[in-house]
Amino acid sequence: MATKHIFPLYLSYPTQEAGTAATVNWNGLSSRIITTRQNAGTINLDAAAGTIKNGTIIVIEKTHASPLGAATIQYGGVTITTLATTNETVAVMFFNDNDDVSDGGWEIISKTTLPTSVTSSTTSTFSEAVTFTVGSQNAAVAATATSDGTGTGTIAAGTSFVSVTSAGANNIIVLPTPVVGNSIVLHVGANGYELQTNDAANVSLNNVSGAGKELAIGANVVIRCTCVSATAWVAEQISNVGAPTGGGTPD
Repeated sequence: MATKHIFPLYLSYPTQEAGTAATVNWNGLSSRIITTRQNAGTINLDAAAGTIKNGTIIVIEKTHASPLGAATIQYGGVTITTLATTNETVAVMFFNDNDDVSDGGWEIISKTTLPTSVTSSTTSTFSEAVTFTVGSQNAAVAATATSDGTGTGTIAAGTSFVSVTSAGANNIIVLPTPVVGNSIVLHVGANGYELQTNDAANVSLNNVSGAGKELAIGANVVIRCTCVSATAWVAEQISNVGAPTGGGTPD
């Protein structure tokens, strides 16, 4: 029996953006179809019937954040597969295999669900603007003030919100190495603490620098620290009733 080899054919036409249309007919040219329809819909792959080449691969994506119905992928009115899950993607290849499945030769070669959220333990850098269509959430980081600000008293780089605990008003929390534009919000409950920069002698806080300089933060206070230069932070304090209380002066 002769062996038949099928070589994948990737089409070069731009992505076919289906939008929210209820019925989508493949244009016969694109290697990728994207549907953002929330409700049930149909994607027909037989628009180019009779002209499809063996090995043609199409990737079909359903990207709506909260789908209410499946996207049914059909050939000749017969369902090949469905995309029912958020960010579910299927790749199908045309291979006229004459099997007993009435799919017109379209075979599923992969089907995956892309994550709706991504958790990374490393630092990610984007060289272009990033748009969040639903929103972004920074996780709160716990910090415990220590006698000298080391260990649990030092805020890690990249932190956005800090929940501070402190056994006494003289314990210390240390800001990370300055990165211009960074903003860090800290909140403390029952006991206050002292806030320092990572290099008090050379990195100022509210225009004050010097060895051992620290800013007293009272109990139940929110403080927002903004890095304005490689050697300076500006801090604003807010009471537990939302009233600005001034930044304060380190001593």
